[in-house]
Amino acid sequence: MQISLQILSAIIIVLGIFQKEKWKMLAYYTINNVVFCAMYFSFGRTTAAYICIVATIRTFVFMLYAYKKLKPNVFLLIIFETLFVVTTIITWQDAFDLLPMFAILASGFGSWQNNKTVLRVSYIINTALYVIYKAIIGAYIAMVIEFTSFVCNIIGLIYYCILKKETPILEKIFKWKKQKQ
Repeated sequence: MQISLQILSAIIIVLGIFQKEKWKMLAYYTINNVVFCAMYFSFGRTTAAYICIVATIRTFVFMLYAYKKLKPNVFLLIIFETLFVVTTIITWQDAFDLLPMFAILASGFGSWQNNKTVLRVSYIINTALYVIYKAIIGAYIAMVIEFTSFVCNIIGLIYYCILKKETPILEKIFKWKKQKQ
């Protein structure tokens, strides 16, 4: 069961990473949160599982906003980020529970943004922390998958945000270089 959940998660993550539109990325991440929730319960990591329940709701709400091309109110961000901290405190098992909390806080902030570059960077932080967490809990297949996701997020960042120059900072730099020539 644990292995099949980890493999299913891999497929969903890879499909999500390479979506060009934010709402499609978030749709895949919503589905993946449900799979991760089941996986964490199977590993006995209740804090991470409950965090994933809240993350599923948050990602779904942010996906709906992205689909309508709206930015969620900052109040929603604060509510969800607070829920992650409270969930961690209430279901605390050990200090390792801080890793999924910080990972999900980063992805929450990124999901709230309209900037796809910030979204991709936040998921790079998220996957890096989850690689460590999954190694600690013994979810080695999920760890490899998360590392693959980490690499794919970096590739997506390079391709969509750097090479395509969708980053405001890079656009200014490249315009500045063009003006100098």
